[in-house]
Amino acid sequence: MFRQGLNRSLICLTLFLAMGQLQAESASKVYQDGVSALARGDRENARFYFRRALEINPSYREAALADGDLSLQLGDLARARQSYERVLTQEAENTRALIGNARVLTLSGNLAAADVVLKKAEARDPSNENALHARGDLHWRLGRKDLAAGYFDRALKKNPLHLPSLLSLAVLETDRSRTQKAASYIARARRIDPENPEVHLAEGDIAFRRLLTEKDPVERRRLVEIGKRSYRTALDISEDNVPAQKNLILLEMYSGQTGDTLGRVRSLIEQEPQNAQWQYLSAVLSGGKQPAEALHGFQQALRLAPEDSLIRYRYEQFLASNEGTGGLEARRSVGRFHLNLMSFATRAGRTDLRDFHARRALEFMPGKESLNIEIDRAMREGNYEGYLDGLLRLRELDDSPSVQFRIDEALRQKNRDLAMRENLLTISNNGSRANVIRTPHRILVFDFRSESPFPRIPDAGEILSMALRDHLTVKAVPAPEAFRRKLFDTIRRVEGIQGPVQYSPEAMRFLNDKDDTISAIVAGNFTLREKGARVKFEVYDRRGGKILDRFETAEDGEDALHRISARAASRIAALLPASGQVARVSGSSIYLNAGKSDGFSKGDWLEVERAGHAVGKLRVEETSYYVARAAAEKGLSPSAIFPGDRVRKIAVTEVKNNR
Repeated sequence: MFRQGLNRSLICLTLFLAMGQLQAESASKVYQDGVSALARGDRENARFYFRRALEINPSYREAALADGDLSLQLGDLARARQSYERVLTQEAENTRALIGNARVLTLSGNLAAADVVLKKAEARDPSNENALHARGDLHWRLGRKDLAAGYFDRALKKNPLHLPSLLSLAVLETDRSRTQKAASYIARARRIDPENPEVHLAEGDIAFRRLLTEKDPVERRRLVEIGKRSYRTALDISEDNVPAQKNLILLEMYSGQTGDTLGRVRSLIEQEPQNAQWQYLSAVLSGGKQPAEALHGFQQALRLAPEDSLIRYRYEQFLASNEGTGGLEARRSVGRFHLNLMSFATRAGRTDLRDFHARRALEFMPGKESLNIEIDRAMREGNYEGYLDGLLRLRELDDSPSVQFRIDEALRQKNRDLAMRENLLTISNNGSRANVIRTPHRILVFDFRSESPFPRIPDAGEILSMALRDHLTVKAVPAPEAFRRKLFDTIRRVEGIQGPVQYSPEAMRFLNDKDDTISAIVAGNFTLREKGARVKFEVYDRRGGKILDRFETAEDGEDALHRISARAASRIAALLPASGQVARVSGSSIYLNAGKSDGFSKGDWLEVERAGHAVGKLRVEETSYYVARAAAEKGLSPSAIFPGDRVRKIAVTEVKNNR
């Protein structure tokens, strides 16, 4: 019995081993069929054979690597990731799989993770042409174009037929306005593999990049058609090509031709449901037409990328402009978010951010803590009407005697302030303001330009400019919205632009020479990071002809956008000299609509200007937060000063030199 059982076991084992050998031989045969099909340029059959080999033998490493490489070439990122990870579970240090996985992560926008994976591959084979190309692509998406070009060149020296590096250099040279060199790279790529979808993708990208700088409307329309045709050809070869789908969507959004775009975004969501970018695009495209779908898209995007401050900012803008959408809980959630940031800013000593988040929290959810901060800010600024209004709102939440005492004390304190005492910041009997009309520096902010080929958030440049305008405060405020829209619409109409408007010297010809309401112009570039951004600011004079300042700010985290904007707004305001207008002349006292908040102090010298000509000088005698009282210099009659005359702070040396 024992011998019979042993014989049966041996027979079963022999059959099992024979079947395994047959299976391995079968998988190997199918894999070789795939290799042969790929050599003939038959990608569809090659893909079928590689995947069939993996069905027969899921642990077949060569088939998994071939399937990953082909899927990456065809832009099927989900399948490529799956195949590379199949190899890495068996062999964690496989260089080819590590490089492929790094490329997938880069194309998906997960740059930090891509860097970690790529370093492992480089440690094993630093001169691998695919590793060199992957590192160059990573640098490029981080805005380091020269460094990226160096890596692509090194990859081509290692392998002159390396198609991805040829195509990347073609697009990069287009970005540098070297179109002839780009054309030569594309021609070489076409000779190597004319039916490769990556060639058509690169041709579409080249047309798109040229479109971003082209001014002629006819040429722009031609480039849009070339870009669309190239992307669609890539999709004809591989309908699951994620980069081609994404860039076609961005091209359609930029050119304003978004008839079928939402359907393409939904297709991307089906392919990669965990990609926050696709959910965000769905929300933006749904917009006001389908608010319920837009809300769902924003919430899904934030669930997948909770620290993406640009997505959060756009979501809040959506809720603010669609009050009936989202419900009370969604608005309270936003309010709580800003309350948390308000607390962090308070502990960090950032009063600018604390005050901003208090205001934002109050927009979405009333609360005693944020309301008290607003009340304190109004009192510091001498805004007693705002102070009293805040206290009355606070009394609705807290009817304790202490709140009523503060209201009574505010009424007693009111007339002690210079602005109140001189009736400069009160409301007249007929309900209109009898105070001075403030004339702070007005800043024209253009949409920022992306330094990466295609940003993760397509309208990131517009969001950055909107956030900066939110943070420009008393000393420097954004240009009037109507003025900015009129200017931008004019530029779009003349240049045939549908999307964002970036600064260029040519755009300044649309500014009215007689219009002196603009004090400075802000433009710049940005690069999106994994959980934040790096922004390079350029501040020009009011005509855009002279650079006043260049600086760079980088932040990460869920409030990165607000910290970048707050720091930039503060620095921009500090660039501009304190200025204001004469509000009233009473005897020897000259009252100004600018005070401590504008940088005026007792003893400061101010120059008075009228119609661009100097009238005389004043010396500040007394200041309030918003207003100041000055006296005319010796020899200048106060009667020569009129309401509406402009004043600007001047240095003591300037006063001495003029005497």
